[in-house]
Amino acid sequence: NRGNIALYFLAMNDIDVGITQIRQTGKTLNCNILLSYMMFIKCLNTTIYLMTRNTKLRAENVAAIKDIRKLLPDFISQLDKNDADNQDSVTCIKMDNKILTQLPQGNVEDAKSAGRGFTSSIIMIDESAFCKNIQHSYPAMMSSSNAAVDEAKNAGVPTFKLFPCTAGLPAGT
Repeated sequence: NRGNIALYFLAMNDIDVGITQIRQTGKTLNCNILLSYMMFIKCLNTTIYLMTRNTKLRAENVAAIKDIRKLLPDFISQLDKNDADNQDSVTCIKMDNKILTQLPQGNVEDAKSAGRGFTSSIIMIDESAFCKNIQHSYPAMMSSSNAAVDEAKNAGVPTFKLFPCTAGLPAGT
């Protein structure tokens, strides 16, 4: 689909991407493939931050990225026996990369504090429109990531933010 093709083009050219599509069009899968490419092939010494609206989506995203890693051929695979194996993060020790996750916070001060921890040049907020207190986390996140973006650009590392979101109301509402 054209939206997913645009997602790759924009992210590969260091342009932040907000993509809203109907369900089952592959937006989150393509975002996870892109993060996996950055994590296991492209980047070195990089932290990627992932925020999802709930623990279920976080576990699904982390599991999808790990599944993608398993599909890599042996000559590309960077899997190490010491890589993290949990539902909260993904690591690639051989390339010194990691994906750290965060959930939206219930109160304003915690939301601002959580946003300040996002010091990375690559950030994905899955279903951002449905993340509680995102209006407080987001400005802190962008401010915290400025220095990391400048360092990444100087090092030739990709810098982009992904905001995939499903059109309409979240499931179950």
